[in-house]
Amino acid sequence: MLTEFSIINNNRRKLLILLIAVSVLFTQHAFANNSVKIMKEKARKYYWGIGGVTQDYEKAFNLYLAAANTGDPEAQFIAGAMYNVGKGVEKNIQKSFPLLRDAAKQGTSTVDSEMAIAQAYLLGAGIPRDIDMAIDWYSRAAENGSSEAQNELGFIYSSGRYIQEDLEKAVYYFKQAAYNGHPVAQYNLGVTYYTGMGQDFDLQKAYAWFEIANVNGHESAEKSIEELKFELTSAEIEEARQLAKTIYPKIKDK
Repeated sequence: MLTEFSIINNNRRKLLILLIAVSVLFTQHAFANNSVKIMKEKARKYYWGIGGVTQDYEKAFNLYLAAANTGDPEAQFIAGAMYNVGKGVEKNIQKSFPLLRDAAKQGTSTVDSEMAIAQAYLLGAGIPRDIDMAIDWYSRAAENGSSEAQNELGFIYSSGRYIQEDLEKAVYYFKQAAYNGHPVAQYNLGVTYYTGMGQDFDLQKAYAWFEIANVNGHESAEKSIEELKFELTSAEIEEARQLAKTIYPKIKDK
């Protein structure tokens, strides 16, 4: 009986110790979260010059970086972005990269930060080059509506410079970017019709897309239009222009 009573007391003691440990951990976690919130709020005030403080990007950056070092995704994103453009700190792509990547992995990113991560992997800017990872991050940005990422993927798949050519994928991404208002992609899509690269050869569609790219300011488009005038009849050119007019309303403003 005494042994049973002793065992019960011992178990209660262990349970009490466990409850105290959990309580301490919870308190520490809550305190840490509160500290991060305070740092980010101070950083926000310095960044925008509000709440009775003078705008000071350097102080804002240091506070965001301190919060980022705790693993806070919002602070990682902002500190990474500030490193990326050199605001409040000397521009440093190598230091920007892990912050933006870690923030994105936790769900905090923009198409611009996804593009920055992709370009770092593509170029090996401060990190080992990794084409598969570059494509992965460009694809994320493309899915989130970045016409720049869509055009970049079109170039990667069409050039054969980084990976084996996949012309159908190249056309797919050029077309996405073109309809999303990217002038370079509009010109590139015209080139695919002009050469029959990854899709059917069609000079009238090439003309239409060159004309759209030209309206949107692409420098080489006008020259390509002039060259096509020697390969198409007047009637075909008029049809191509009418085609451009039907396409243009479907294009999103860049």
